[in-house]
Amino acid sequence: MNNKALFDSVSFSSSKLTTKAYSTSFALGIRFLGQRFRDPIYGVYGFVRFADEIVDTFHDFDKAKLLAKFRADTYEAIADGISLNPILNSFQAVVNRFKIPMHLIDTFLDSMEMDLTEHEYDQSNFEKYILGSAEVVGLMCLYVFVEGDRDRYNALKYYAKRLGSAFQKINFLRDLQADYQTLGRAYFPGLNVEQFDSTTKLEIEKDIEKDFQDGLVGIKMLPKDARFGVYMAYVYYQRLFRKIKSLPHHRVLQERAHPQQKEVCPVCRVLFPPSIQYSLNSMRISIMNAEQVILVDTQDNEIGVMEKQEAHIKGSLHRAFSVFVYNAAGELLLQRRADHKYHSGGLWTNTCCSHPRPGEGNLAAAKRRLKEEMGFECTLMKAFSFLYLQKVGELTEHELDHVFIGSFDGTPVVDPEEVAEWRFVSMESLEKEMQADPEAFTVWFRLCLDQVKRFKASGGLRRQPQISYIH
Repeated sequence: MNNKALFDSVSFSSSKLTTKAYSTSFALGIRFLGQRFRDPIYGVYGFVRFADEIVDTFHDFDKAKLLAKFRADTYEAIADGISLNPILNSFQAVVNRFKIPMHLIDTFLDSMEMDLTEHEYDQSNFEKYILGSAEVVGLMCLYVFVEGDRDRYNALKYYAKRLGSAFQKINFLRDLQADYQTLGRAYFPGLNVEQFDSTTKLEIEKDIEKDFQDGLVGIKMLPKDARFGVYMAYVYYQRLFRKIKSLPHHRVLQERAHPQQKEVCPVCRVLFPPSIQYSLNSMRISIMNAEQVILVDTQDNEIGVMEKQEAHIKGSLHRAFSVFVYNAAGELLLQRRADHKYHSGGLWTNTCCSHPRPGEGNLAAAKRRLKEEMGFECTLMKAFSFLYLQKVGELTEHELDHVFIGSFDGTPVVDPEEVAEWRFVSMESLEKEMQADPEAFTVWFRLCLDQVKRFKASGGLRRQPQISYIH
């Protein structure tokens, strides 16, 4: 180890010590990141923590002068590739290695300056502060996790910001009284802390819930070595949020909520009550073992496998299936996708759809997923296959989709994690709905429905062995 490498090691140790001293949630999450990510994230947090300490803690000193010096020292460290301040030395190493853009650093430091002057926030300044103090911190971490993969960064950017926003708003709600009494700050726009009531508390909590839902979607799309560590921080904040929600509004103003920590979880080696250890381990398995899809060429020949989220980020052609189930009256069974799905959440679509797993046949996969999502089994007939390429938000659907048709007259028992609601609908009513509001339906459903209707009208006789291309 050369002398600079030794100094860098000491610097990252300082950032690690800072993280453990100041943040339970960050320290917890970093322990479960892949080894190569730990020091860089310690480096980011140490920098963020020191800036925050200047504006929140050093009341007997000239905070504006300290923050201006910290900003100048940060710029110099990044430009020179070294700093004798170990916290800034580790941060500059992360910035230069992962090419974190300066505008994120400026936005963060600008938000710290707001703490020197702003005491009550309107909606515009609140959003500016959340962006700088929380969302861009998530984006700095995301630069580390994607390791230069710009497509993955762009696909995950929205979700990283939402997760950072959720964490920060929970901090604000937890520290509501302390921020007001000690620092004279009220972050939530239009909030008079002295008139804080249950209605206001519920409105804030609903806003946080939405950020949390979006954040979890993004966690599942992270690279594998980053996924579980970020999820552990999510779990910590989720439990803190539940504790805050359980308190009446007046107690939020009287005490600082903490998530209970009782037992060491033998599965995860962290502090959690035994009552949630099983579900936590189940989620760990789900998070870490991300579903893989089968990559194919345009003739459906298998050419490899890829994680599902990565395939949708890169737009890689992969195998899929769609199931259309009718009742005896000729009505089609639709589902509305759960709002938190990683794309097309809240939209209406066919009975079910997904991807066969490596080594799994299309028909077997269709039957499996129908049972998992809708809670029933029925005979399925292969109708046709089609290939399509469509943008869905920041993701790309590029699928060779095998369509199956079946019959069922019972009552589905849906998985609420996958399906928000269901209904049988006549084709006439469906066509009117789709004409009136096509964006309420998934893109693949809109693309292939006419072909499904033609197949159904033929009595199942119009089998199409060739793969059709639908645009």
